[in-house]
Amino acid sequence: MIIYLEDNDSIFFDCIKFKIIILLIFDYIYIFVVIIISIELKNKICICTLGKEENKYTREFVQYYEKIGVDKIYLYDNNKKNGERFDEVIGDYINSGFVKIINWRGKKLPQLKAMNDCYRKQYKNYSWMMFYDIDEYINLLDYSNIKYFLNEDKFSKCQLIYLNLIPHTDNNHLYYENRSLFERFPEKVSLNKPEGKKLEVKFILKGNIPNVRIFNQHYCNHKLKNCNGFGKINTIHYIYTYYPDYKYLNFIMFQKFKVIIFCLFLLVIIFIVLLYRSFL
Repeated sequence: MIIYLEDNDSIFFDCIKFKIIILLIFDYIYIFVVIIISIELKNKICICTLGKEENKYTREFVQYYEKIGVDKIYLYDNNKKNGERFDEVIGDYINSGFVKIINWRGKKLPQLKAMNDCYRKQYKNYSWMMFYDIDEYINLLDYSNIKYFLNEDKFSKCQLIYLNLIPHTDNNHLYYENRSLFERFPEKVSLNKPEGKKLEVKFILKGNIPNVRIFNQHYCNHKLKNCNGFGKINTIHYIYTYYPDYKYLNFIMFQKFKVIIFCLFLLVIIFIVLLYRSFL
């Protein structure tokens, strides 16, 4: 016996098929969105930094790291209690939430305390955390985004990545000029060293690791699985270091002061020797 479906039954089954197709489409969209969100959460990166009397340089620092894909900057404000305020130069970034200011004003020996405070409070929220000063810039070379660099297979099992720290000279610019630091200080200190570790390093620390203690601004817990991002001497992923003018001036004055003290010390020794010989 042959049973013929009526038109109403045909329409009913067509509706069921349509609903199934719609549900499948929504399922695929949901899965896609979940994957995208999980990738974003997996690759969230922040910078913890401390600033004092660096308003002239802070905006360029913030713009640079926003451009290369950093998700948030935690800026510890170590200015004097009545000193500069970062909202005067990066108020728009603070209002947008890209920069969070932490009141660290007037604190003594502030840097390590700030680094450890930042990691302790934020390590569950980020896959990687960077700890750089406002005069330090990571050079990604062939990468347009920091996340592409950190997603390399060689870093998949790393908890700590060390990068070379390359200081730049003052380029004979001892006083402030309203130009980019990249323009003002292009000349790097001559290293004349083989491939591998150079003068100093800075690190990128993986998140979601409890009980991490940072003991030095250049090195971290030796028990962590560490890797290096040094590479060849012409392609290393290093930190550009630009010293703001007042730091250079202080450094130069300190060097001159040491020379003066040494000369005075020699003169005192010569005077004592001559005095001693005159009594002989």
